[in-house]
Amino acid sequence: MSASELVEQANAPSAIAKESEAKRSFPKTHANYWKARLEHRTFTRYGKTYEVPEWSVRIHFGGVRKSFDLESGNKEEAATKARDIYLSLVAKGWAATLAELKPKASLPIEITAGDATVGEFLAEVERTSNLKPKTFRRYAQCLRRVAAHIQGVKMDASRYDYRTGGLLAWRKQVDVIRLSTISPAAVADWKLDYLRRATNDSRRKLAVNRSFNTWLRNTKSLFSSAIINKPNFKIKVPKFKVPDGQRGEREVYWFETVDFEKAGSMKFQAPVGITYEDLVKKARKELRSENPEAYKLFLLCMCAGLRRGEADVCLWSQLRPDDCSIRIESNEFIEPKHGSGGTVYVDPALMKELLSFKAEGQKNFVVNSHRLAYVVGLAGREWHLGTEESSRTEKAVWRRHR
Repeated sequence: MSASELVEQANAPSAIAKESEAKRSFPKTHANYWKARLEHRTFTRYGKTYEVPEWSVRIHFGGVRKSFDLESGNKEEAATKARDIYLSLVAKGWAATLAELKPKASLPIEITAGDATVGEFLAEVERTSNLKPKTFRRYAQCLRRVAAHIQGVKMDASRYDYRTGGLLAWRKQVDVIRLSTISPAAVADWKLDYLRRATNDSRRKLAVNRSFNTWLRNTKSLFSSAIINKPNFKIKVPKFKVPDGQRGEREVYWFETVDFEKAGSMKFQAPVGITYEDLVKKARKELRSENPEAYKLFLLCMCAGLRRGEADVCLWSQLRPDDCSIRIESNEFIEPKHGSGGTVYVDPALMKELLSFKAEGQKNFVVNSHRLAYVVGLAGREWHLGTEESSRTEKAVWRRHR
């Protein structure tokens, strides 16, 4: 048995004792009591075990034990929800508590006359789908751009004017456009106009094709069968008659007539003569002292394999030196992509290098930002100075603007 294993074995009882002490030191009416009892559910699919990113808790009261999905990957928020459920059980009992926790149905949108507008369609998608808010906003932006081009709505710099209402005014113009105006012929014209920006440059053409594919994919995602075919989806998406060589004519949705463009291989090709080892050595030599924040990002992304957003808002509490791991989980700053939460195990030397930047008592972000960053909201943007206490969005845009 190695020395490190002996040390780990010796420290195991103390770790268990600390965990037991944490569970005993708070009453059931305190959120921290439930924080120590949160767990991630697991499920098996095709022989593989997956972990649900949202927290759950088992509560025993009055001789009855039930498990509750807390619908949050943020441990602090989940612990507070668990405490509130327990307090409700004490005050009202099981029947009233379970009745309160039952989801309440939203009222559907009523279309009084004619076909639906872009705004009404987006509102219905938001009501009936389980898309993340960030994902929904991105999809909605793409649909609005297509509709604006088809209808000839002005798309100059004023649509970015969030301070004096230009953004909201532009959205109002687009949201009243009828879905029936987004026809196969109109979308085909939009596609041609979009692709013309590539000119004759072959590299530029690939970039434009990829950009077009992104816009089309995001827009079509709003019309997926998983959304518009739901029994509670109240808006009828129009179909159009198009020529068919075999049947003479057929009815289709507009998005069934638009094809993606060839985007080329997306596989990364390293320049000749550049190796992983060389990059690590040069990064340590050039960035460690001169630009430590960029160096930490390099270590988290290149060496640990974190996504850009995960590295930007990585907290020191996510680094666990006892088993050389980085815990990827939802917190108040980020929600990982579905199925991407979990534990990343890294080399002990990498963990030691990262922890060498941690000052005594430092808690928040691994990567600090002292740049001017913006916060993107539903109605617009506000400028703030990025610091270690920056919000999730400020930290997420830091690397894009550095």
